[in-house]
Amino acid sequence: MKTIYQYIGMVMLLLTTTLAGCEGEKDMVIIDEQLPIKTSTFYMVGDATPAGWDINNPTPFTASDEDPLIFVYEGAFNKGEMKCCIKAGSWDNAFIRPMEGGTEINQAGIAETTFDMYAGAPDNKWVITYAAIYRFTFNLRAWTVRVDYVGEIPEAPKTPIETETLYLIGGATPGGWDQPAATSLVKDADNKYLFSCEVSLKADETFKAFMVMDDSWSQDFMHPVEENCTISKDGISDSNFKCYKGGADTQWKVVDAGKYRITMDLKEYTIKAEYLGEYEEPQPADPENPTDQQPIETNTLFVLGDATPNGWDQGGALSFTVDADNKYLFTCKAALKAGTFKAFMVMDDSWGQDFLHPLTDNCQLTKDGVADSNFKCYKGGDDFKWQVVDEGTYLITFDLEHYTIKAQYLTPIETSVLYILGDATPYGWSLASCVSLLQDAENKFLFSTTVDLVAGEMKACLLNEDGNWDQPFIHPSIADCAIGKEGVANPDFNFYAGGDDYKWKVTEAGKYKLVFDLQNYTFTATVAE
Repeated sequence: MKTIYQYIGMVMLLLTTTLAGCEGEKDMVIIDEQLPIKTSTFYMVGDATPAGWDINNPTPFTASDEDPLIFVYEGAFNKGEMKCCIKAGSWDNAFIRPMEGGTEINQAGIAETTFDMYAGAPDNKWVITYAAIYRFTFNLRAWTVRVDYVGEIPEAPKTPIETETLYLIGGATPGGWDQPAATSLVKDADNKYLFSCEVSLKADETFKAFMVMDDSWSQDFMHPVEENCTISKDGISDSNFKCYKGGADTQWKVVDAGKYRITMDLKEYTIKAEYLGEYEEPQPADPENPTDQQPIETNTLFVLGDATPNGWDQGGALSFTVDADNKYLFTCKAALKAGTFKAFMVMDDSWGQDFLHPLTDNCQLTKDGVADSNFKCYKGGDDFKWQVVDEGTYLITFDLEHYTIKAQYLTPIETSVLYILGDATPYGWSLASCVSLLQDAENKFLFSTTVDLVAGEMKACLLNEDGNWDQPFIHPSIADCAIGKEGVANPDFNFYAGGDDYKWKVTEAGKYKLVFDLQNYTFTATVAE
């Protein structure tokens, strides 16, 4: 019996050892191929892609209907680099990359090939060397990618760019890459799409252009079509530009240092660079001596304060008009009440920007003008303001080159008669038979008439004595101020003898109701029913 029990024990021991060995073999199964990358999202980032390097909003691929782990994207790619990821919002995640860094993509495309996926270095990326429309197909089961060239990028229609402001920024400009110090271009008085400036540019540095002073780098920028488009004494190597956000951050490169006149056409998407002379080193401003400060470059100027109609509301600030012949002269006609005001350049609801201040607090404005014509421009510090003593309508002029302000009190025009004349009116330029306006019964400064006007010019006067052309006339504040079905291009007028013989220009014939306000120096023209 003992022998039988020993035999049974040996069998059981052998059986137990065999089972244990089998269990161990199950644990040692080896898989020598890549497992599928299971994800429902797939993205790309890079200056070659539509969203650029914005990891928070990368460009998404679309999962295939046949296989949810095959992702496809077809669209326009810029010249530049790219890589892919399965999660947005972090640069620490693993990225899908080419097996070799700098793998080029052009019209030849890429036959199906393997890719890699890892975080960290080396930061391998694909390089688009030819801008075009491509179809990318990533197979996350097989870890392969295929790139097919689809065709050329159709030239997009050029929609004219509407903006009041335009700036140059970059290492070539005096302000460098500091947005608040960017060089301002001035809008042309006759063509709202033309902007220009004179600026000293450094050699071997670059720049680009933008429209909104908001310290944002994700807004649209104007770029040359190709990288390192050059600017030299001979001009610019390619006059065309593009406007976009993200993508290829191409910039203009200055070859010859010097002073240039830069002109940008926002309708035709073209840029010109005219060499004006040797480079002028910018001089630092002396805050204690305003006349030594650099001219203030801006397209816009505003005043606000409790002396103005809308108080301290930045959005309701009064806007100035830049002079057609001098980009540093800004004028505004304003009905001011007792109180204070100051001026600023950028309508961005910011109280941390530069403001224009008098040299002393409560610098007075009276009927005789402003007590001190000098001003300073700074942020923070003493919040000095101008103080209006005599209420009324003023013509305020800021000279941003010489840091001076003028305030002309517009005395209400006292008269019982008012006339219009000109080849746009029924009686032409005859002072003896010009059109008479009717004085309002309740407001002696309001005069109006309803009259048929033809295409032509006109102005107004107080006397209709034949031959008296030396008297003061009422002129529009700008030359050839248009009158049409939409009204008057600019409601302001001036009252003077001699000088610029500005006239209103009727562009659309018709019956109009004309109203002159001789207290506030304004004029309106509306189509009569």
